[in-house]
Amino acid sequence: YGARAGNGVVVITTKKGMNGRTVIDVNSSFTLQGSTKIHRPQSSGQRAQLLRESHINQGLPMEQVPYTEEQIEKYFRGDDPHYLNSDWFKATIREYAPQQNHNIVIRGGTERLQFYNFFSYNKQETILKHDGGFYERFNFQSNINAEIINNLHLSVNVNSIWENRNFSYLGLFGGSNFWDGLYDSDPKLPISLPDDTKLAYGGIAYGNIIAAGSTKINGYTKTLDRENRINATLKYDVERIPGLTLKAFIDMTENTTRQKEFRKQHKFYRYNIDTGEYTFEKSGQDPTGLTESYRGNKVFTQQYSVSYENLLKEKHRISVLGLFESIAYRGNDLLGKRGDFISDAIEQINAGGIGSSYASGSASEMGRASWVGRFNYAYQDKYLIETIIRADASAKFPPKKRWGYFPSISIGWVVSEEDFMKNYDKIDHLKLRASYGASGNDAVGNFQYLSGYAFDGQYILGDKTYPGLYMTGLANPLLTWEKMNIYNVGVDFSYNNRTLYGSFDGFYRLRSGIPGHRSV
Repeated sequence: YGARAGNGVVVITTKKGMNGRTVIDVNSSFTLQGSTKIHRPQSSGQRAQLLRESHINQGLPMEQVPYTEEQIEKYFRGDDPHYLNSDWFKATIREYAPQQNHNIVIRGGTERLQFYNFFSYNKQETILKHDGGFYERFNFQSNINAEIINNLHLSVNVNSIWENRNFSYLGLFGGSNFWDGLYDSDPKLPISLPDDTKLAYGGIAYGNIIAAGSTKINGYTKTLDRENRINATLKYDVERIPGLTLKAFIDMTENTTRQKEFRKQHKFYRYNIDTGEYTFEKSGQDPTGLTESYRGNKVFTQQYSVSYENLLKEKHRISVLGLFESIAYRGNDLLGKRGDFISDAIEQINAGGIGSSYASGSASEMGRASWVGRFNYAYQDKYLIETIIRADASAKFPPKKRWGYFPSISIGWVVSEEDFMKNYDKIDHLKLRASYGASGNDAVGNFQYLSGYAFDGQYILGDKTYPGLYMTGLANPLLTWEKMNIYNVGVDFSYNNRTLYGSFDGFYRLRSGIPGHRSV
């Protein structure tokens, strides 16, 4: 809203406690999830049959046909160890994956104190049979509303969400190389070998698909997301001036993401059933390596307001609001990685080779501030007017261009409240309205009004290595708010006790001052 309301807003209200005895609700569920339909890879017989048909349809010599009909039949039967029909899909994918969900709600209170506490735990496993990983979520929410003294109300909301993701580093989502590997796996090759200390080669770049999907064999990506939020609202209704309210609101939000990706490279073998010999085929596609990263963001919001609302002489309804808000943003990230591990037994970054070390990091900060004034007036709830003036500042713009001023006005006429409409008793409600509003958008990069440099790569000068610098581009000291002017006219109506009701609206939006890019 406010300085970023040009494209609309979403308002979310959390659950609150109630006046009464303490109530505890406990819910648990265990479910099995399965895919309704997954296309299965072709069998050995089907692959051999297609290759034979392709050869024949091209008119190539029959003596060069890749498979005879007898060989194809053996592949379909799959009972000859020289003509295997391995089902990599069945060996890798399970029909159902378990999921569990548990939550506890504790709510209650008195006339002066109400509380609502919520705890939940959710765990969902993947459809892979062999150490395919899981998703885990912990959620805690606590809302407390208290009347400290007469007319002084305090509301405190605490929310914490922790999410753990532990999957094979290939992933299972759309576009993942895992699915390519599954469908490319060669069913003519064995799934396992007599020597269980050796991994069977499955005809793919990652060795075999069972190992590729296993967090223990091929490696993992572990991601821990944390979101912690606390906000408090203090509201005082001035007793000596009915309708006057003082309000203070603060919100602190912290988001962090820690990720650890460890890739393991193993050797894969073929087995000769006649000689009992093992032949090394290849190592896994990705060498053993470790990448760890951290990203954190903090947002601190302050909002202070004074409002007054009253009905004078049963005809004049007025409402006035004055508000100040500031928002401060801070963020930082850090990444480090190493390869050339001599062993995957120690999954720590110091076990990697120094020559393959890489590190990077960054930090950011930004801020916004706003002053808002609003006046509402209604005469007998028939003639309505609202005016708003707001001044918004964004640290993305240079000091002399930082403030933007955005007025708004709306008028309404409730026609159905007029005396001449009493003869039209079927019309429950009829309202005509029109409005004009201006808002701002500061969707540009930080500090683009300044010229500067950024780090990029490393360069060797003599016998030393130095970080490289490049220019971030020409400064734009004229950057300021993009403005959105919105015009609206509308009609609201209700007929025959809302048997028929609805609204008609017409909008016109004009955007100006949109930042552009100039090519040289």
